Amino acid sequence: MTGLSVENSYPEDWGGDVPLFASRRWLEVMAGRIEGEPLWFSTRAARGVRVGLAGYLVTDPGAYPFGNVAALAASQASPFAPRGVRDVFAATPLPRPDLFPHLLLTWPGYASFPVGPGHDDARAVRDALARVVGWAADGRAAAVAIPYAPGGSVLAGEARQLGFASIPLTHDATLPVPAGGFVEFLERLTAHRRRRVAAERRAWRDRGLRAWRVERVTAGLLDRMALLRAAHRSRYAITCDPADERARIAALLDRLGGAVDLFAAGTDTAGDPADVLCFSLFVRDRATWHALYFGADGGVPRSRGGYFEAVFYTPIEHGEDLGMAEISFGLGASRAKLLRGCVLTPVECLLAPTTERAGPTIAGIAQAWRATDTDAREGLHDR
Repeated sequence: MTGLSVENSYPEDWGGDVPLFASRRWLEVMAGRIEGEPLWFSTRAARGVRVGLAGYLVTDPGAYPFGNVAALAASQASPFAPRGVRDVFAATPLPRPDLFPHLLLTWPGYASFPVGPGHDDARAVRDALARVVGWAADGRAAAVAIPYAPGGSVLAGEARQLGFASIPLTHDATLPVPAGGFVEFLERLTAHRRRRVAAERRAWRDRGLRAWRVERVTAGLLDRMALLRAAHRSRYAITCDPADERARIAALLDRLGGAVDLFAAGTDTAGDPADVLCFSLFVRDRATWHALYFGADGGVPRSRGGYFEAVFYTPIEHGEDLGMAEISFGLGASRAKLLRGCVLTPVECLLAPTTERAGPTIAGIAQAWRATDTDAREGLHDR
């Protein structure tokens, strides 16, 4: 095994046989999604790359929370922190500046995993991670964070072995695509949930609405999607420009092409984009669909129920025919996803100080989260 190489651009010898979120084309489309200097770390053996990790050197305390471990794990405004944790941070704020700059090991898809032939070799992963920590500790970062590691993964296990503190951040939700289509999907649910889903879809149809798979994206539909996406994000106090949203969606369609599937919901009486009340965008990664974007104007009463129609029910009806084995619905909102048949995987955020000043802050973060039952805070005990 050779030493660690650190590059400022995608390594030429990483090859193309990597998950979508680690691919060159994905990183090109998602450039800027995580605010920080992108870096690629590799350990190599005689035949090339052994283990690869991607990271971002985050220097801005105001960076978007999903790509900023201080806001993600040490703030009362964290998107995942339960009330008890938020209360701790409100009563006793931690010195979050002690975490900057930090090295965030993740992909812009909010998933943390290694690549390369040694990605599932515990010894190789531990060696690579130890070398990355050593690189950061050489005056480059105050801490190293692995924000979105599956709880049972080799990466999470080896990080803990190296002394990383672990916090139970949230869950990642996936739905196995039913071979029997929507009928089988319903059979997986409880009787109560089946009645609820039937009522949701009946109410949707009674309003004269339907959902469909989009075969062709016109300029008018792209404009409409951008407006719906911006409207949806504004509901969560995320400032965005429809022009930026349009450019982002257009770039994704251009770069990923046949790997993208779109679903729309509305009236669609004459193909008028204005009839679209909401949409969902999925990206294929082999036999997995990633639910990437959703857009809707929540101020339109008729659009109520459109989220589940466009994101869950209609894609489930098409999944098997399109060769999909599972749908990834990502992080958070765990109880709602569990009630609709998803399988939940615990996601850990792992933290290691590389400066003396960051040590007490990380210890305080771990202590605040450790006192909270992750399942209880997401309502998972009450099904």
